[in-house]
Amino acid sequence: MSFYYRVSHWLVRTFFKVFFGLKIYGEENLKFRENFIFASNHLSYADPPIVGSTLNREVTFLAKKELFENPIFAWLIRKYHAIPVDREEVDKTTMKLILQKLKSGESILMFPEGTRSRDGKLGQFKGGLGFIALNTRRTIIPIYISGSNKLKECFLRKEKLIVRMGPPIRIPLEYVTNNKKQDYILISKMVENELRMLKDETEI
Repeated sequence: MSFYYRVSHWLVRTFFKVFFGLKIYGEENLKFRENFIFASNHLSYADPPIVGSTLNREVTFLAKKELFENPIFAWLIRKYHAIPVDREEVDKTTMKLILQKLKSGESILMFPEGTRSRDGKLGQFKGGLGFIALNTRRTIIPIYISGSNKLKECFLRKEKLIVRMGPPIRIPLEYVTNNKKQDYILISKMVENELRMLKDETEI
């Protein structure tokens, strides 16, 4: 991590631990010296800094393009490697940039549901996750976050703020696809199912 990233990473992590009781599970899954695609569910605007602070490396965030309309806020999140994306359809230039970053050794954090869940339920993942994973063969780390949409209750310790990381999902380098579009959906569904299991573990 760069110096400014390391300092802010520690500050954000400490802030959410002290004031909201943040608990982190599954950090042993980050022990491998490789870059990852981190795929998380999405409950609130607080998810990127919360999840990002639990990871032991710098990451590039995929953020909806509307967040970049405010020039000051856009400058801030760009400092933390945010890339604007269209939630409906990622354009070729943006996708090419994402693929380049992964192939050059960087990690990305994305929210494959495409939007925040209003009721806290896990939504259906879009195929973009599968497209990125299959075209880069980068390992996916599924992440389930709970409580970020109820920070007031977490502050009062009536709810728990939890980030739970699942085991790596790897696509063999030698794998040859016969139907790319079908595989994009299949990979995204595989990660979605893993998050459902993480959700069940968290809610026990």
